[in-house]
Amino acid sequence: MIAEQNPYLNEGYSHDLTDTISSLLLKSLEGSEPSESLEYAMEAMKRAEYIDDSAQLAEAYYSVGSSYDMLGEDQLAIKYFQLALKEYEDLDDSLNVSWTLNNLGVVYDELGDYDEALSYYLLSLEALGEGEYPENRVTLYNNIGLIYEANGLTDKALENLYSAYRLALKYDLQGRITYPLHSLGETYLNHGEYDSALHYFLQSYQVDDELEDQMGLAINLQSMGKAYLLQKKYKKAEAHLKEALEIQTKIGDKYEQTCTLTLLGKLYFQMKNYEQALEYTGRALKFAEKSNTKNQIKEAAEVLSNIYRDFGNFEKALFYTDLSNTYKDSIYNEAKSRHLALLQLNKQEAENAALMTDNEFKSAILDDQQVLIEKQTYVVIFISLGLVLSFIILSLLMNSNKDKNLANQRLIKQKQEIEKIIKELTTLNENVNRQKDDLQRSNQIKDKLLSIISHDFRSPLNSLEGILDLMTQGRISPDEMQMISKELRLKVNITTNLLDNLLNWAKSQMQGINPNPEFFDIKNLVEDTIHLLSTQAEKKDVRIYNRIVHSQNVFSDYEMTKLVVRNLVSNAIKFTSSGDKIFVKAGLENGFLQFVVKDTGKGIIQEEKSKLFTHESKSTLGTAYEKGTGLGLLLCKDFVEKNGGNITVESEEGEGSTFCFTIPIEPSVIELMEIKE
Repeated sequence: MIAEQNPYLNEGYSHDLTDTISSLLLKSLEGSEPSESLEYAMEAMKRAEYIDDSAQLAEAYYSVGSSYDMLGEDQLAIKYFQLALKEYEDLDDSLNVSWTLNNLGVVYDELGDYDEALSYYLLSLEALGEGEYPENRVTLYNNIGLIYEANGLTDKALENLYSAYRLALKYDLQGRITYPLHSLGETYLNHGEYDSALHYFLQSYQVDDELEDQMGLAINLQSMGKAYLLQKKYKKAEAHLKEALEIQTKIGDKYEQTCTLTLLGKLYFQMKNYEQALEYTGRALKFAEKSNTKNQIKEAAEVLSNIYRDFGNFEKALFYTDLSNTYKDSIYNEAKSRHLALLQLNKQEAENAALMTDNEFKSAILDDQQVLIEKQTYVVIFISLGLVLSFIILSLLMNSNKDKNLANQRLIKQKQEIEKIIKELTTLNENVNRQKDDLQRSNQIKDKLLSIISHDFRSPLNSLEGILDLMTQGRISPDEMQMISKELRLKVNITTNLLDNLLNWAKSQMQGINPNPEFFDIKNLVEDTIHLLSTQAEKKDVRIYNRIVHSQNVFSDYEMTKLVVRNLVSNAIKFTSSGDKIFVKAGLENGFLQFVVKDTGKGIIQEEKSKLFTHESKSTLGTAYEKGTGLGLLLCKDFVEKNGGNITVESEEGEGSTFCFTIPIEPSVIELMEIKE
């Protein structure tokens, strides 16, 4: 056998690998991008694993977990922090055990699992021991206080925040005391105690001023400006927010700039200074859209909606209300996704534990079976010896094979019984696996249905609710109502389309849908569909050209085909902009009608195109922020294939899209499918 060679010797790493690992970990810490930090940390981890250095491996695991946390990969962050925790515990390194527990708490905090986060923070505090590492204890008391505040336990929140403050004060920890001071201010601000909030914001500001911490100064100025705004002390709010904006612009803090611009927009709106309100909120929205900070897009759009509502420009007010609701739903969906990811993580951990128990159980069964086999082997040996002796004796005395034949028959019978038991166990196992697959599929369908029902119908219904509120308040004149009625009609059509897709998909998944083919004229169906979607197209200034000028009978399920055509034309409108065109045409080909919907819209990126017609496909916002369920094309594929056709797509980003599907023009195709089935 040839011994494995150290793979790093060939790379010029003949010097001490430990120094190389330390260098890689330092580069990971200093990486300008999380992905770059992860690359260095992963390489350090591979080397530490190779030389089996526990201390270096613990640091590498910790660094990988931190990089995944910055990338938003929560489950992977938890995995590597837990690996680091085990190594630090084996090394009896209480300080790093505490820090790792704290970071696990932070990840669960980000996931919204406050109970789990609090548990890790408390364990982290316990790991430090009494009186040691005051800097770390300040951080932990502050984190614990924020968790209690998030759970509505204000008394416990204040108790821990004051503990953090007093500890920082006792040990003169100027670099740490600013955090509990600011957290105390935010807690009092949340409960409308503005004077107390301002008192702590000012103290935090003074500490940051001494430390020359520009970011801290700007955050405290912004918080004080928000407090003054809530008190309707507009001049003081304006002065503090503008000073915060000046610092944030200087240091290039784009996110906080967006927050401050939005607050200034709210301030000027309340002051009825609409020109300034539009200027600052418009800037906030541009900043937020550029960085895709969804919460700030939602906030800015909400302010703009209020401004245009006061102006009486209800069309723009409705547009920004829709935009705000769209991002509100998107934020809600992301939070739900994080929650589902957390549930999946907990489920995976439970499944792993169950699997270990199952393996132990199976191992015990195998051990028992081995013992039984050994016993049976001895029994068989003794029986065999007895049979041999009996055979010899009987042969000598009676010259007869009667007993031998009888023994063989018994052995054959036992073998048959064993084979029967094995077959029954195999069948039972297959049934259990099949039931498990069915349950998993049912759960997936249920989760998808609940997600769509609870989220994807919120935006159009919120818009309708907003319009009805304005009508109830008497803020819409008959002329304005005439203008908005088209918008109402459009939203009802879109919501109906979403609901049709949802119900058809649910039925096809749960019960199965069988086509009921008949002859009908495709030209009439297309004309009806274009007429139905004309309002949607007119609103976006998109022209639809129907190139099917002659009647053409096809043999297919009418309702299924109608849904496919409507989905494809509606999708084309969704992803086109003003001035774009949509062409609908058809031609005969080998006993089929080839139906084509071509648009000059924004097209589809390659990554998304490969997921179309699959469960991986997700709803994408249209060019005017239109929403969908993500089920339309999945249904199209299902319905087209049930009627004997197939569906394809050709698209390039920025070059438009062409969807084609085929429909039989005579019964033979459907009959052939039924024979094959």
